Amino acid sequence: MQNGYPWLTFWLLWALGLVGVVAVLPFATVLIRPKLRSDGMSLPTILALQVLQGGVLLFLAIGLGIWAARSTGLANNALAAWHPLHICLVPAVSTGVVATVVIWLIDYYVFLPRLPSLRDAAVRIIQMPLGSKLAAALYGGLTEELVMRLGAFSIVLWALTRVTGQYALSLTSLWLANIIAASLFGAAHLPGTAALVPLTRLVVTRTLVINGLPGLAFGYLYFA
Repeated sequence: MQNGYPWLTFWLLWALGLVGVVAVLPFATVLIRPKLRSDGMSLPTILALQVLQGGVLLFLAIGLGIWAARSTGLANNALAAWHPLHICLVPAVSTGVVATVVIWLIDYYVFLPRLPSLRDAAVRIIQMPLGSKLAAALYGGLTEELVMRLGAFSIVLWALTRVTGQYALSLTSLWLANIIAASLFGAAHLPGTAALVPLTRLVVTRTLVINGLPGLAFGYLYFA
């Protein structure tokens, strides 16, 4: 384990994560507004709580994630190896594009025809301004990845090494941590889905599949 906690890296990543939290607010407003009357809370209050919650979650996930990555040696690949932009950008963008196409096809042909209530929510999202949708993408690309990959993946991997006593990283432990983190990533989207439609078995399955599958790909990019 390296000496000295990398506070500069921590605060930089936390600030980047907050950019995603703020960027998603216009997108979230469209989804939240229909439920304001039943919740009894004003829109500014809900959005302020969302920013506060996101900031605290990022603080914990990044802080513990860096510590866990450094404790397991994962930081040697995922955290400390800063590569030229073009080396990182090409696999990240290509993986994101492929994952988007795959989950869109699965959703369009498998799930949405059987879930008319979610089709209505999808129409609302499609009708949103392009700028709001592009800004919301920063939440997935920055905030969610910091929480789920740097945070959840690293912490799960640390726990696995302690439970098994295998402190040297292996492909098995990395993929097991990846599967667990991707499953948590899918489950983390259930509350947001429940705000749109009632959770049925099919809705839960859809949420886990369309979020968990890309989570596996993003996890591989994290530890590869």
